[in-house]
Amino acid sequence: MVNKTSKAQVRLYHISDAKMLESMRSIKKAFSDNKPKFVEYDANFDDSFEDDFAAKLQKAESVKSDDTVKASQKGVTAGVQSNMIKCYDHVMYTQRFVKKAFPDNQAVSDEFGYNKIASLREKQAEMILFMKDFSATSIKYQAELTAKKYPAAKIELSNTLYNDLLNSNSIQEDTIDGRSIATEERIQIYNDLFTIGSDVMNAGKKIFKDDPAMKKLFTLGGKSGNGSTDTPADNPPTPPAQ
Repeated sequence: MVNKTSKAQVRLYHISDAKMLESMRSIKKAFSDNKPKFVEYDANFDDSFEDDFAAKLQKAESVKSDDTVKASQKGVTAGVQSNMIKCYDHVMYTQRFVKKAFPDNQAVSDEFGYNKIASLREKQAEMILFMKDFSATSIKYQAELTAKKYPAAKIELSNTLYNDLLNSNSIQEDTIDGRSIATEERIQIYNDLFTIGSDVMNAGKKIFKDDPAMKKLFTLGGKSGNGSTDTPADNPPTPPAQ
C-alpha cells in the first residue's frame, strides 16, 4: 500500500517525460562523442561517469509509461464492472423464482436483499458483501427454489460470482496502489537521469561557450533547435542601469 502521508515525488524538469528522454539520448551521445573535452574540463567525467549516465538512460527508457499503466488499470476496471453486471443480472434472474417459491412473502424477499439491490449497482464494496449474503441465503432456501425449477447450478453460481467480484475488486485496488507506487518510482528514475544529464548540460555549455552549434547540443531540446527552457542561461542579460 502507498503511504498516503509521504511527500509526492516532483519532477525536476518542466517538459514531458518523452521529450526529456529524447533530449537525454541526444545529450548522452553528444557527451560520448566529445568525452575527452569533458574529461579535460573535469576529470570526474570519466568512463565510470559515462557508464552511469548510460545505465540511468537505459533504466529510464525501460520504465513503463504512465499511459501503459493507465491502460492496464482501465482493463482491470472493465473486468470489475463486468462482474458487477453479472452479479446484478444473476440476482434479478433469481428473483423470479423467489417470488414463485415465496409468493407475497416480503420477509424472505428482504432476506435475499431485494429491498436494497437497486442501490448497490454502482457500489463495489457493498455489492461484494451483498453477494456473500445472497449466496448463503440461496443455499438456505435451495430446496424451495429448485422445487420451482430454479436451476441447481445457479445456487453454486451465486458463490462463484461473489468470489469473482471479490477477486477482481482486490486486483483493482492493488492496481490503483501499484500505479501510485509506479508513478513515484518512475519520477525518481527520470529525476536521476535528468540530474546526471544536467551536470553534462551545464559543463557542455561552458566547454563550448564560444561554439553556438555545439553549445546547443547540451540544452534541452537542443537537437531540434528549440533551446533550453528549463536551465538557466550561462550569460544572463545585464540589468538596466538604475
